[in-house]
Amino acid sequence: LPLAPLASVRSPTAGEEVLVFRTSLAHNAERLLQLEPLRLEPLAASPAGRRQEGEAALVIDASVKYQTFLGFGGSFTESSAQLFARLGPANQDRVIDAYFDASVGLGYRLGRLHINSCDFSEGNWSCCRAEGDLQLATFGLERYERAIFPFLRSAVRAANRPQPQAGAAGGAGG
Repeated sequence: LPLAPLASVRSPTAGEEVLVFRTSLAHNAERLLQLEPLRLEPLAASPAGRRQEGEAALVIDASVKYQTFLGFGGSFTESSAQLFARLGPANQDRVIDAYFDASVGLGYRLGRLHINSCDFSEGNWSCCRAEGDLQLATFGLERYERAIFPFLRSAVRAANRPQPQAGAAGGAGG
């Protein structure tokens, strides 16, 4: 079944309330704890168009840019690739479209590959099969070719553009 496009996100207007959530590592009880809603007000609504001392303000000025936003993405892990490979072709298409096709899904633009095994691999392994192989004589990508690369290629096709990739050694956090 084809996916419907994501609903458009409407910008909030002055006077509207926004929901506020807080998660704190220091306090286990604060896991997605909903706080009191905040009311949006234009900065000019405060006296002299300035915020009062102790009053928080979020000022959005679209003309000022501090960095370039490349997009969102996810990890191509061995376990996710193996699960993906077990799906039938129609469900594979649905998963890929939901993540990588900007017209009907999230439009992910970035991907992360683990270097060697990670927390989401079947066992511990290395691309070099011999410890201390500084010449990389035993280097191989067989584990990637079995599941991860086909998964990645499907994403690139759906995105209709090359996916910038980042490699990360170690666990799943990147």
